[in-house]
Amino acid sequence: MLFVLAATVLQGSVAALLGESGSLGENLWYTLVAFLLAAGLANVRLVLTPGTRSVPLRDTVRINLLTALVFLCFYVSLAFVPGSVTTGVETALGPLAAWVLTRRKGNVWLALAVLGAGVAFCLVRSAAGTPLTDLAIGGALAAVAGVGAAGIATESVRLSGLGHTPSAILACRYHLTYLLAAVGVAWHWAGNGPPTLDWPHLIVLSLLGVVAPLWLLQIGLTRTSPVAAMAILSTLPVISYVTEVLQGSVEVSWSLLLAGAVVVLAYFANRSATGIRTLDPGRDPVA
Repeated sequence: MLFVLAATVLQGSVAALLGESGSLGENLWYTLVAFLLAAGLANVRLVLTPGTRSVPLRDTVRINLLTALVFLCFYVSLAFVPGSVTTGVETALGPLAAWVLTRRKGNVWLALAVLGAGVAFCLVRSAAGTPLTDLAIGGALAAVAGVGAAGIATESVRLSGLGHTPSAILACRYHLTYLLAAVGVAWHWAGNGPPTLDWPHLIVLSLLGVVAPLWLLQIGLTRTSPVAAMAILSTLPVISYVTEVLQGSVEVSWSLLLAGAVVVLAYFANRSATGIRTLDPGRDPVA
């Protein structure tokens, strides 16, 4: 459980930092560097693990597409809205998307309650100064990321059923993400000129925001019950919100209560779906 908690704190905190200070170009660079590192280290680990077979190319297409969709939408959305809004939308949509993908198993009313609380939190959180256009763009991208995350869970189960280990899945699923991020970087560079990047800062954020959480999740999700893991992961918007408060970008308000409501409702929504294989994060870390 501590591994999952550590991964959630790291991911939520870095999302808040990127959401407050990162531009679109900086977030594209971050995605490129972070997932190059994640893919490289995962493949090194695969090579150094005797007896672990890699996933054939034909089986990696869908999970690469879904992973690229989720993470690119997630990190690009941070250029438009605060990190707590992005994580809040993604968390709020997760139970409903999973309910649909698992053929309407679980409690749909709880899933809808999570969605309602998440939308309310995002609106209140954004009322302090986020332009409506930015909120619409960032919220839509975060929503796509939330739905895609449920799709990754489904695809991970399919690959696990084919006999592939979580390590092998991790080693194959990030290639399209960094390739598309590289295209985005080139496009942004062509239109805006070469960026001024703080490389040590960028690499540290990449390690703390992507590489370390994915590694911690891979360990923690195999040692924690699905319900407990999903409950911890649902605290992402609260972690992001608290980080924003600590760095002085927002003041504590009653919107924190709405973020707490998302966490509580998401816990019970995930608990109502216990036993559904596509929601079992122990098979593979998907976020």
